[in-house]
Amino acid sequence: MGYQQPTFELDPAALEKRYKLLQWQLHPDKSAGKTPEERQYSAEQATLINQAYGVLRNPLSRANYMLMQAGVSAEEFEHTIADPELLMEVMEAREQVEQEHDQEQLVKLHSDNKARQATLCKQLGGAFGRGDIEAARQLVAQLSYWVRLEEAICDKL
Repeated sequence: MGYQQPTFELDPAALEKRYKLLQWQLHPDKSAGKTPEERQYSAEQATLINQAYGVLRNPLSRANYMLMQAGVSAEEFEHTIADPELLMEVMEAREQVEQEHDQEQLVKLHSDNKARQATLCKQLGGAFGRGDIEAARQLVAQLSYWVRLEEAICDKL
């Protein structure tokens, strides 16, 4: 298996399956008869696998990681929205969440927000696929706002 160019889009089920396989291979019981150095190496690899899985399974952290790999520093993509219409939409959505107390409405807001995030993730896949880092940077900034809104919704649910 040769080197594959990283892509933003991935199959979550395949990622989880691969993660579990690697965790099983690196399980401490597998290294019981090994030298202390080999056990230490296995433990270090298991830690790296856990960290990588945490980054890859979350679309926002995966996108941020890919931007950093493309040479965009964290300061360069501080999550700011330049589009005034989008900024207004985000502010209105945040206000709606803060004022909403009906659980059914909050569930609907959550569902709508997840759909918006899925659309942004699809656009991110296209931007990274084309190598359009500037578009990806802007999409990551947008996604970060909608992810924070999701957190606010979940806090109220």
